[in-house]
Amino acid sequence: MHSQSKVELMARASYDCLQYMIEGSSMVKLRTTNRQYHRYFRLLDDLSAIRWTPTTKKTSKAQLMIEQIKEIRTGRNCESLRNKDYPIHYNEERIFSILYGDNYDSLDLIAHSPEEASIWVTGLNALIGASKATPDAIDDRQTLRETWLQEMFEKASKNNSGGFIDQTTCIKLIKRLDSHVALVRVKQKLQEYDMGKTDGCRGRIDSQEFIDMFKEIATRPEIYFLLIRYANKDYLTLEDFHLFLEGEQGEAGLTTEKVIETIEKFEPAPEARKNRQMLIDGFTRYLMSEECDLFDPAHRAVCQDMCQPLVHYFISTSHNTYLLEDQLKGPSSVDGYIRVLACGCRCVKVDVWDGHEEPLVYHGNTLTSKIPFREVIHAIATYAFDFSVYPVVVHLENHCTVKQQKVIARLLKSLLGDHLYVHTQGSPKPLTELSPEDLKYKIIIKV
Repeated sequence: MHSQSKVELMARASYDCLQYMIEGSSMVKLRTTNRQYHRYFRLLDDLSAIRWTPTTKKTSKAQLMIEQIKEIRTGRNCESLRNKDYPIHYNEERIFSILYGDNYDSLDLIAHSPEEASIWVTGLNALIGASKATPDAIDDRQTLRETWLQEMFEKASKNNSGGFIDQTTCIKLIKRLDSHVALVRVKQKLQEYDMGKTDGCRGRIDSQEFIDMFKEIATRPEIYFLLIRYANKDYLTLEDFHLFLEGEQGEAGLTTEKVIETIEKFEPAPEARKNRQMLIDGFTRYLMSEECDLFDPAHRAVCQDMCQPLVHYFISTSHNTYLLEDQLKGPSSVDGYIRVLACGCRCVKVDVWDGHEEPLVYHGNTLTSKIPFREVIHAIATYAFDFSVYPVVVHLENHCTVKQQKVIARLLKSLLGDHLYVHTQGSPKPLTELSPEDLKYKIIIKV
């Protein structure tokens, strides 16, 4: 039985899927009599037929010619599988049906896992969708991708003798070609490659190793299977991609010119762009781009009405912001203010008490540590508007004598500068009517 990790590995290309099918796998064959048969299915080496064993029938009866296949369906989408007597405990993603012959008879199968079912569906779709389903013909479709990767490798290795790159260069190159690849996975794969090498060859990657590594790491099976569903091959033609954009993405009325523009924007392989095709890497780049983001780009800027009086809004507020742990004996730190401001908080709490020379911030009548008031206000002034331009309210809980209150006033003016909001009699609006828009980049002191 194939492991799941091996199944995911095989999703790199139709050619890999076919190689997997040639090796074969165990699946459950369903019959209309509600019987289940565990059989070993494999694709013949010449790609002409699927054969299964064991069987009491003649070999010719225990096989299905590829040329007879009309369609592949996934899940319970055949009449025979809609029968209520069929077992319902199987995951539908493991089930697929091969429709064949003029009468559209059905060979219903249950794979070991959803991933294995996807491998067979992908390979079968590639076979029936190709005009010449030979290993060489299918392998040819990979040459555009491999040519592009070879060119990228050669550019990276031009200053190195022997056609190798070191591991640092390899990591940088892979991240440049696919920024979404996890760095830890790249490093893990490099370690695996080194394990089988002699000391003199460790730490060096040749072109074929790089190509194989990139294809394995950067190819996401779920995206590859989506591509296969729309193209029945390893790349999307202009027409395939147009259909995907309209049918799947809901972009009705797209012009051919716009589709071409999208291919040219996201497809990295020059020859594929020239042919107006999108390979798996371009398709992945498109799906991972902002154009496919669920987040509405209009909301990157504030889209709500920010011109109402400040009292009309809910305000994200922090209590005892300076405390990092408990209320009784934990540490006090300016890090509390930096953290909450970075998270979008717009109202912070400062408990201020008399110090030896300048006021201190701490939780009064407890064992919490103490920090200088000066450091707290400096941190607020530094980080107040990194997250938002809208006002920050500093709630001062004042426990100081008049003498140190004067120190507080001096520090607020000197450290906050123009950010300190001071309402005067000549202000154009009453204080109660000022809006967040009016108070942008201002720090309001609440006592």
